[in-house]
Amino acid sequence: MRDRVVVVLTASCLLLSGCTLFAPRFDPYVSEKTNTAYTEVAELIAAVELGKYADPASFAGAVDRYASIDGKLAAASQRTTLVDAPTGASQTARDLLRRQIERCRTQVRDLADTHKELGLAPAAGATAGTMVSCDMAARAADAMKR
Repeated sequence: MRDRVVVVLTASCLLLSGCTLFAPRFDPYVSEKTNTAYTEVAELIAAVELGKYADPASFAGAVDRYASIDGKLAAASQRTTLVDAPTGASQTARDLLRRQIERCRTQVRDLADTHKELGLAPAAGATAGTMVSCDMAARAADAMKR
């Protein structure tokens, strides 16, 4: 009987703490900044696809948008270093989240560089990698809610 109680208590503890074992604690700040940046990326890319930024001279009008996105992603990335991750698996998940946010940030910076040098022609495929990378970062940040 005692063994059965120990097994039930152990299983209950594992079920209640399962998310903590495999994922770091959810930080709403990281999620909010990453998702806001993703929304701004989507709006920027929509403008690209509508032809607003085809000319390199248009970069001056978009630099504040790039800076806003970069700032949000930088803040989210930095904040991930403060997320409590008590186990090896949750530390790995935290580090992967940070890398995903940094990948999105790199894609945005690369897009800005291309825009500055060449402009961004609609339907040229220059935006796809940025959109996918930032979508994945936003999904990863939200996945910590679970």
